[in-house]
Amino acid sequence: MSENSKKTYAELEHEFKQYSTLSGIAGILGWDMQVNMPPKGLRSARTS
Repeated sequence: MSENSKKTYAELEHEFKQYSTLSGIAGILGWDMQVNMPPKGLRSARTS
């Protein structure tokens, strides 16, 4: 494998790791909104 190919592969690997991390964060935030937000959202929480 050439040096350029190794660098390109390392960059691709880094991008996939970032994507995986961000995807996990999005999943946790989506779950959090589903279990913690009141049915009518923020307006409902303010009037309670």
